[in-house]
Amino acid sequence: MTPVKIMTMALDRVGLTIQSEVFKARARDYFNTEAKDIASRARWSWLFKSSTFATSDGTRNYQLASDVLEPLSFHDQTNDTTLAISTSERIDNADPDNDESGDPRLVVIPGRNSSTGYWGVDLFPTPDAANTIGYRYYGYIENITVSDDNTDLAATMPEWVQPALIHGIASQYYLEKGSERSARLESALKEDIVDRAIQRNTMVGGNMRTRMSRDENVRGPFDFVVQEGSIA
Repeated sequence: MTPVKIMTMALDRVGLTIQSEVFKARARDYFNTEAKDIASRARWSWLFKSSTFATSDGTRNYQLASDVLEPLSFHDQTNDTTLAISTSERIDNADPDNDESGDPRLVVIPGRNSSTGYWGVDLFPTPDAANTIGYRYYGYIENITVSDDNTDLAATMPEWVQPALIHGIASQYYLEKGSERSARLESALKEDIVDRAIQRNTMVGGNMRTRMSRDENVRGPFDFVVQEGSIA
């Protein structure tokens, strides 16, 4: 569905019309708050993402994607190596005058850019060539604007989760108008969809097998497969 479709259905449920720009603008605000609420309910598999950035000679700091909530891991695709996440204190101890250069080995996450609000990272040593750095991260749902109204949400939120937005927006509108009973009903419908989506989210890993712990006090079923060799 598109945001305008979701907002239309939500407004229909509360007896309002999408033709009113005032109602539509408020519905869009509620859309954004509800989307972020849903995103915060679990570590959704559909919010795990990856991206890359290119290094340049003599530049230590780089900006990550705008939708990064939590950076998770980094790797140098050019040199086929992983980059460990470290601390500023460790880098200062290793290179107090910040003059070491070469292929990056460590990543420091100093904070968010004060101008853009995006996460930034420092690489150590300072790159001396153009390498491609890949990274994985847990993202968040960015606010939609008027220009996004007719963009399909499939790339942002799975179709089986999207109906929760309809009921969430309707609930917010009912609360605004003082109809708490109707708001609770819409909220309950939203929660039912979110709860079922969370259950489905746990199945994304497939039929995963767990190896038995070495702790002799642990008891339970386990799966064992011989990787190589033979049993005489």
